Amino acid sequence: MSSQDINFVYCFDQNYNVQANNSINSILDKTTEKINIYIIHRKPESFAIYLERIKKRKNLKKIDIYEFKDHELLQTFPRVFKTHISEATYYRFFIEQYLPKDINFITYLDADIICINSPIEILRNQIKLISESEYLIAAKTESFIDENYKNIDNNFRLDLKSKKYFNAGVMVINYRKWLENSTSSKLLEELNRIKDDVYYWDQDVLNSYFDGDYIELSEYLNYNLHLTKQDFFDKRSKNEKNEISLIHYAGSYKPWSVRGIYNPKSKYYQDQHMKLNNNNYHIVNTWRPDALFRFVQGILTFRFIFIKKPIKFVVGVLISLLKSNKK
Repeated sequence: MSSQDINFVYCFDQNYNVQANNSINSILDKTTEKINIYIIHRKPESFAIYLERIKKRKNLKKIDIYEFKDHELLQTFPRVFKTHISEATYYRFFIEQYLPKDINFITYLDADIICINSPIEILRNQIKLISESEYLIAAKTESFIDENYKNIDNNFRLDLKSKKYFNAGVMVINYRKWLENSTSSKLLEELNRIKDDVYYWDQDVLNSYFDGDYIELSEYLNYNLHLTKQDFFDKRSKNEKNEISLIHYAGSYKPWSVRGIYNPKSKYYQDQHMKLNNNNYHIVNTWRPDALFRFVQGILTFRFIFIKKPIKFVVGVLISLLKSNKK
């Protein structure tokens, strides 16, 4: 394995096959050099149709998919059941059991990441910073305690000495050091220690374990895009937006939900999906009172006509309603 290789890692299950496929293809669309992709999956056979298409991409050097096998252990993990989050959120704790041992650096990505500009140059700079330091990971700080004691919940709940809490949707990892330090085992130990305080699944465990011991990740590699509120993204110039590489659709409203699609910022996800799927929208979980209300409200106020391909949107919602109602 070349030390110059760029390696991306995804962990997901069949519920996020479409999202992960969109994410992977968005990266392949924007990069010019060959990259490696590693996937840890609950049921790899369910991703087979996407995998075969991805393998045909010219700038893909290698893609491997591994079946996650430690399901019984995960039954004891906190907040796996009765939430919208699947057990796959914990798969990254087991990467040592699946990924090749001759990799130097990996970049972990959540499946709700969309690439809008090539991340390679920024990633190489980030990798250089980690390699020249004693740190094991680079991550983007999401909240911290300031003098006015804002954003204190995660820090107090986990008793973080650093007063810093990072978003784990994108992590650049010195994988060689990860292996040398037996990090996976230590994360499982940390999970057992704080399991009664875990609220944000694996992200809580990672923050409790590293507790500020990380390099700050460039915001351009994990730009949180919220669909329920305005943020600085709306005010950025075109040149500034061109600097952003990886968009992370953080928050509960996703760009494949009805409410999310009405937000213009969902276009990065939906445009990528349309490109791969004959200009059709990706719409999920619309059989809910809130989703129905948003859909009907958008029709009655003619808001839907401002959406790209409004007729396809309406048809897509109706099809999704029928599918959800049959479940």
